Amino acid sequence: MPEQLLINKANILFLLIISHFVCDFNFQTDRMAVEKVKGKDKTLNWKWWLGSHCATHALAVTLITSSTILGFLEFIMHWIIDYLKGKKYYSLLIDQLLHLGCKLIWFSLILS
Repeated sequence: MPEQLLINKANILFLLIISHFVCDFNFQTDRMAVEKVKGKDKTLNWKWWLGSHCATHALAVTLITSSTILGFLEFIMHWIIDYLKGKKYYSLLIDQLLHLGCKLIWFSLILS
């Protein structure tokens, strides 16, 4: 693989990882973090909160990878991971590792 192509691919991986943290911690409000959990919703149904949060991640993945399919997969996987975390199946650390694992999968699909 030519050196320039490797640099561009590394940029994509870096952007996927950084965008995850920006979407999860900068763009997600405290209200959204609480109310996206089923049963904790007060101002709007939890599905709207979770859906809009997942859409932010899907948009980031779509823009970075130029793939609407990967953006759609990100939406679905982010929904599942956050839904299960809201049900307390695992900790924040596991939640974040699962999300980063998805980014590595998207990156590996771009490489193939």
